[in-house]
This record gives sequence, structure tokens and C-alpha cells, in this order.
Amino acid sequence: LANVRFGKSDASEEAVWQALIAANAEEFVRKLPEGIHTSIGERGNRLSGGQKQRLAIARAILKDAPILILDEPTSSMDVTTEAAIMEAMERLLRGRTSFMIAHRLGTVREVIGRRLRRLSPGCMDLLTLASVVGREVGLGAMERLSELSAEELVDALDEAVAARLLTSVPAPRGRLRFAHALIRETLYEGLTTPRRVQLHRSIGEAFEAFYGQDAEPHLAELAHHFFKASPGGAAGKALD
Repeated sequence: LANVRFGKSDASEEAVWQALIAANAEEFVRKLPEGIHTSIGERGNRLSGGQKQRLAIARAILKDAPILILDEPTSSMDVTTEAAIMEAMERLLRGRTSFMIAHRLGTVREVIGRRLRRLSPGCMDLLTLASVVGREVGLGAMERLSELSAEELVDALDEAVAARLLTSVPAPRGRLRFAHALIRETLYEGLTTPRRVQLHRSIGEAFEAFYGQDAEPHLAELAHHFFKASPGGAAGKALD
């Protein structure tokens, strides 16, 4: 109890339990000899690494800090414990500015993947398409490429911005970029190769038609998409 309250000394016992539940720590705490009042020893030496991590997450949840710094939050954990901690971290990170230090990129990708899975299908499809376009996308380009109606497109973009997956670019107006390169990479690498090839070809053809006679300033962009679509037979387009 005192350990979790370190984050908020005046918290009620009920609030501590709610934080423990959110941190996936309730079950093991109830099994301790004296439950929530058990002495866990200096530096928590009577607990396993995973149990200590979940108590630390409970403490952060209780404190409700606006900024979090997580240093190797799942290091040296078995698969089951890591899954429990990742689920707890998903709740912890919502609505907060967070910095995560991890030697395993998969840890960060898993957190991003969990955030993406909470999105509506329309928003997820739009972000997937945007990941193929590039790190930064224009509203006009997404209108041409997406099958969503104008209203659905705006709703999907608003959802992505609210989830802090996309941010507005100061200039020029009407452009958005992924909040972090790893968000785009997670989406892009989640595509199957045939789907990726198909999207690059479709995007390249759509941009080529749109630019028309003014394509010269955009040749590098067009070459990129047609080159990436080369398994589907568009390598010649990239060279042209």
C-alpha cells in the first residue's frame, strides 16, 4: 500500500486498488501473505521483476503524471509477464506524453500496435494508406487516394490526430505527418508484400495522372512508388 502510495500519499485504499487492477497487479497482490499490507522488503526484494514492474506502473497510474519516462519496461521478462506488463502499459500511456527507452524495438512496436488496434476500421485503413505514401501526407492527396467520403475522411483524420498518431505540419497548410517514424514503419511493415506492391502502384499511377505535364518536380516521388511496385511489373515506370 505504502509503495504504490509513493506516487500520491493521500490516495485512498480504494484508489490504490483501482491502480493495481489497471496495472494487472491485483491478482498477485491479493495472494501475498498480508495482501496489500504485505512488506515487500528493501527495493522490493521479496517480489519478482515482473511484480515490481507492475507495482511501478500502478504507482504511475495513481499519480496520473502527464509525462512518463519508461526505461526498459519489459527487460528480462518471460513471455507471460511481458504480455501482462504491455497490457498495463497500454492503459498507462493513454493521453500522456511518453518517452520509452528500449533496446528491443519490438517492445515499442508492440505498444504502437496496441494503440493502432483501438482505432476504427476507417481510420486504420487511412493510416495504412498514408504509411505507403510517406512520413508526411497532404489532405488533397488522401482525398484522391482514399475511398472514404469527404466527411468520413475528415472524421478518420480527426481520430488519428486525437490519438496522437498524426500531427499537423505548420506549413504548408493541409499537410499531416506521422507523430513518429516508428508509427509509420509499424503500419507499413504490417502489410503483406502483394498488398504493399499494389498500393505503391496505385499511388504512383494516381499521382502520375494528377501531376500530368507538371510531373518533373515530382519525378523522385513517382520513381519511388513505381520502383517499390516493381514486383508487380512497374519497374519500367520507375526508369521512365
